[in-house]
Amino acid sequence: MSLEYMENYFKYSKPNILGNEELRYPQVEAYIEIKEYFNSEYDNRNALVVLPTGVGKTGFMAIAPFGVSGGRVLIVTPYAA
Repeated sequence: MSLEYMENYFKYSKPNILGNEELRYPQVEAYIEIKEYFNSEYDNRNALVVLPTGVGKTGFMAIAPFGVSGGRVLIVTPYAA
């Protein structure tokens, strides 16, 4: 099995996000908002997404790059040992 690097994987893949019953409503709404924002004509491309406890922030981070990122994605999370 060989892995092939796709430079625009997140931009052109077709994930099952809209209409996915496994995702929570706030996750889908946040995804829609960031996709619209990053694909708009705004000059400033910085964004902050705030979601309440128990909504699924980790799941949202996993779907966030789809349709938005034109390259690699790095997700950094805090870890306390």
